Amino acid sequence: MWPWILWGCVAGVDTASERLEVCSRPCLDSPYHLCGSHLETSAAVSCVELAEGIEIGEWAAYRLQVGGEEIHGLRVGGILSAVCSGEAVLDTWTISTDVPGCGLVERIPVSCDALQGGFRTDPDVEWYTVEAEGVDGLQGIHSASQGGALYAECPEGVERAVITSTLSSLDLVGATP
Repeated sequence: MWPWILWGCVAGVDTASERLEVCSRPCLDSPYHLCGSHLETSAAVSCVELAEGIEIGEWAAYRLQVGGEEIHGLRVGGILSAVCSGEAVLDTWTISTDVPGCGLVERIPVSCDALQGGFRTDPDVEWYTVEAEGVDGLQGIHSASQGGALYAECPEGVERAVITSTLSSLDLVGATP
């Protein structure tokens, strides 16, 4: 399976050209893509706040670290929670639909079998977050990219996952050698 869905954003029919007039490539209007102004943030967050849950949105890729080590949170809707001690650094990549822009967030449902076997990735994407679909929400899981494929192993009994990926500008599609 070669779901280069990001390519659909550059090859598809432009249904949002009014919002993205400055972009050299159109964004495909679909339930898996959201385009607008790219936003990248990094913030220190107390683990007490994380235990209670903080708003990051559903259309955000994220990395959560404590002491330089990555930890995984649970996202329910747009609220991220995690158990840790002390303070964490939360990096997020998303877009704002309030401001026109060429940034892209893509949320792709995928089977855990596909992730375990190596899910084909687009080399232009700047950040991935992989989350296993559980009864309680989306649980972040460790992933690794190698040879143009993204690998991850879901917890036992979980069959589906969601890959959230970001690209700061559609102009960068095809720019990565």
